[in-house]
Amino acid sequence: CALASGAEVRPFTVNTAFQYAFEADDACLAADQLGSETNLLTLDIFAHPEVTANPPDRCYHCKKVIFTTIKEAAAREGIEVLIDGTNASDDPARRPGFRAIEELGVHSPLREAGLTKDAIRNLSRKMGLVTADKPNYSCLATRVEANCPITPELLASFVQEDWRERETSV
Repeated sequence: CALASGAEVRPFTVNTAFQYAFEADDACLAADQLGSETNLLTLDIFAHPEVTANPPDRCYHCKKVIFTTIKEAAAREGIEVLIDGTNASDDPARRPGFRAIEELGVHSPLREAGLTKDAIRNLSRKMGLVTADKPNYSCLATRVEANCPITPELLASFVQEDWRERETSV
C-alpha cells in the first residue's frame, strides 16, 4: 500500500540465529516482488545475554535488540519513521515484544487499521505476492522453556529435527 501511494519504502530484515535461514531469503524475495530492495542486517543475538538467558520476558528483550538495530541502521540512512508488520490478530497481552516497539516509537499501521492476518493474506493473494500462503514459522527460541539458556547448539538441534521431520513426511 505504501509503495502504491508513492511513499519511499525501505524494508529492513534482521537475520538472527532465532529464525530459519530461508526467512531472510523470503523477505528479500517479497521486497523484490514489491519493487523494493531489503536492507539485510545480520545480528549476533548470542552477544545479548539479556535475550539468551531466556527470561520469561525474552521476547521483549529480543524485540528491543532487533528494533534498536533497525532504528540505528535506518538513522544512518536518514530514515526517521519505522513501521512493522504487526497485525490486528496479534494479541499484545500474549506478546511482550509489543512493549519494546512502543518504547522505540515503531508504528504498526496494519494493526492500527484493524487488518487481521487473514485479511492481509487475502490482500496479498489479490496482489499475487509470494507471501500470501506462506506458512507461519515461529521463532526457534519459543521452543525453549523460560529460564533455560538458549545456545547455538540447542537451536541447531531444533533445525535438524525439523528437517528430519520434513524428509520423513514427504
